[in-house]
Amino acid sequence: MNSNSIVWLFIAILSVTSCGNEKSLPDYGLRKVEIEIDDETLGELNNSYQAKRPFAALVTIDGREYRTDLNYAGKSTLDAFKKSFQLSFKDQRTFKGRSSLRLSSQYVDNSLLRSLIGFKTFSEAGVISPDVEPAVVYLNGRYQGLYHMIEPVDEEFFSVRSLEVKDLYKAKFANAGFDRDFIDRLGDAYSVRLDPKDISPLRYLWEQALSNDAVRANDNIEKVLDVDQYLRYVAAAVAMNHWDGFDNNYFLARLRDGRFRMIPWDLDRVFEDRAYEDGGIWGKNGLTNQILQNVEYRQVYISHLERVISQLEERDLESEIDSWTKNLRSAYEDDPIISSRAPIDESHSELRNNIQVWLATLKSQLAAEKAI
Repeated sequence: MNSNSIVWLFIAILSVTSCGNEKSLPDYGLRKVEIEIDDETLGELNNSYQAKRPFAALVTIDGREYRTDLNYAGKSTLDAFKKSFQLSFKDQRTFKGRSSLRLSSQYVDNSLLRSLIGFKTFSEAGVISPDVEPAVVYLNGRYQGLYHMIEPVDEEFFSVRSLEVKDLYKAKFANAGFDRDFIDRLGDAYSVRLDPKDISPLRYLWEQALSNDAVRANDNIEKVLDVDQYLRYVAAAVAMNHWDGFDNNYFLARLRDGRFRMIPWDLDRVFEDRAYEDGGIWGKNGLTNQILQNVEYRQVYISHLERVISQLEERDLESEIDSWTKNLRSAYEDDPIISSRAPIDESHSELRNNIQVWLATLKSQLAAEKAI
């Protein structure tokens, strides 16, 4: 019997011995994820967390078992007490048509609401966005807390939407803001997510964004970028003060028609209590600056931004937050990490205030722009 088979045997035994405790693990009215991994393997997982090395684990989601490869995920939160997980399902089994899944701890967001609000806002703005929902997570029967179950952005993300992706790039290190300093070292600004690892389409887009001939550049950009979709992305990002969504937390996907689309990622810092020091209603990105030199695109962008703000106001975010507070309270208050940092009512009150202040700031800036 090989070592992998032995690991699965231990997990199977652990699963059987824990079956009697199933009723003692509350779901808090949310989707429940139970991870089972033997102690030795768990020790190896914890000792190699920085390498994101995958290990065999048995995962049960709402009573259905999945054999998986599991590893810690994320970048800035790898050293956090409450880590995120990446699940890769084996045996050709899928969850909601997906063979992988991210369990995000949302460690920097005390409200645990920002991604729920954020992805919905991008989607309503007409931007292709990952599915997300709250879930409670257990590891070997111990409650780990309230997580977000987020759909990864990969080739499968597009195929389940009947889209064909040719190239996929993930922004990294806050270097992907179409800054001239990185035009010759795009490897420091993006990771290439599909084979063959070709950056030439990406480089062409950057060259147009940084061209001194704005008219010709915009003509060329239209051939390789869905400009309207991009402006919708920028409008939603600005409307939510998604300050690191212009140079860091996004994907660029080149689809079958040869044009790029922007995909949002990592929204746990939207509506934070800080402003765009250098961008205001225009965001902060070299590609945006180039496109908005075109007067028509500038008007299209303003219309998109006004529409997103109106959608946020019509959604009545205060009531939406109140509803989430009620639904998540028990799971939040039992979360051993988040609950120790801030009470749920305090975190949600701060988020409400940030939203009100930011939307008022944007509306004031828009009014000033129209008065020019």
